[in-house]
Amino acid sequence: MLTANLQEFIDSYSNEWPDGGEWGWEVAMLEAVRDEEATGELSMQNEEIKSLKAQIRQLEQQLAVAKRGCQHMDIQQVGEGVKCNECGEYFGWYCPQSPDFTCHYYSRDGKIKLINGNTVNTPSGHMPHYETDDDCIYCHSPEERK
Repeated sequence: MLTANLQEFIDSYSNEWPDGGEWGWEVAMLEAVRDEEATGELSMQNEEIKSLKAQIRQLEQQLAVAKRGCQHMDIQQVGEGVKCNECGEYFGWYCPQSPDFTCHYYSRDGKIKLINGNTVNTPSGHMPHYETDDDCIYCHSPEERK
């Protein structure tokens, strides 16, 4: 609005000074005002962006806290994988034989740690010295996912 008023003011005068010289100060002033308005708008946009980024950081922190506290009790098969419906965390391959429906590849002292943090005994006949990241303890996949 200020720019429009200034433009009207400048337009009301002739192109030249009474002594015949060109007016340059009006144009320079108009450009300065336009730059100032643009800078002010950019400044407001930058402040909005900073505020939104701060809100995003705060929400990400809240999500991280919620995920750490999630017990992953509501899990679901998604394609060939498993994810928690409560926090959205993805746990890897689906295993129909595992207690938590997730492939597990390693045990420790005859125990397998489930996605909810609980531990269970390894299946009978399991031989820990044959554990690899290519062979689920329960379903023995992948073998390229059979």
